[in-house]
Amino acid sequence: MEDLTTVPTFNFSQGDVFEGAENLIQVCYYSNGVQPMIELNQDGDTVTFTDFAQLEKLVKNIRKNLNEAKQILNK
Repeated sequence: MEDLTTVPTFNFSQGDVFEGAENLIQVCYYSNGVQPMIELNQDGDTVTFTDFAQLEKLVKNIRKNLNEAKQILNK
């Protein structure tokens, strides 16, 4: 019989949902045989990153555009 594979997983809490925070984000680590893949799950929606560098680029771009986005939202 083949060994069962476990998926390393953790939950990222954004605060108390009863105080207006978003639901947990589940972070799962997979392997495609070449490199690790990261999957983010929230409320049945999934985003998969097959390259950790792309996740880092996403976070960098979010930070880069944050001030402009705040200005637009505060109009």
